[in-house]
Amino acid sequence: MSRLDWTELCLKLFALFLLIQCLAHIPVLLSALVMNINALGKSGAWFTISGQFVPFLAALTLWLSAPSLSSRIWANATTPRDARPASIAEMQVVLFSAIGLYILITAVPEFLRTVITYQQNKALIGAVLPPTVVAEHWGQTLEVGLKVALSMWLLLGSQGIVRLLQRARSI
Repeated sequence: MSRLDWTELCLKLFALFLLIQCLAHIPVLLSALVMNINALGKSGAWFTISGQFVPFLAALTLWLSAPSLSSRIWANATTPRDARPASIAEMQVVLFSAIGLYILITAVPEFLRTVITYQQNKALIGAVLPPTVVAEHWGQTLEVGLKVALSMWLLLGSQGIVRLLQRARSI
């Protein structure tokens, strides 16, 4: 199995995992919408639903574009597609990138939830929010920001991480 084939397989497995996660959240999403549709309003309901569609659309995109994405991942490769099997370092690059993509995809709905929660608190409590609510909101925003930063590091710097691991093993 070449590195392109292996990368395509990993992307499709990751897409399947995301789809299963989306299906698992449907009952929670429906119950939340039924119970809180009046409190959320149309915009809040739309944000709640769209937060669940982001992973679904990502799964669909990953599944359908896995061959072209795997070719783009290895676009700078000097050897042809079937010249040699994937090495451990190349597999690690793909896995770190997949983990980064997963963290990024799960951070988007969390960001939407944070925005909705802040809007609901502001609407229910009033223009001036208590310090505890503001602190909680900023804590959630910081958490999502750190997740996005970590995911970008894993996505864009996965080859550097693998080199660091190889150096650590050789010591």
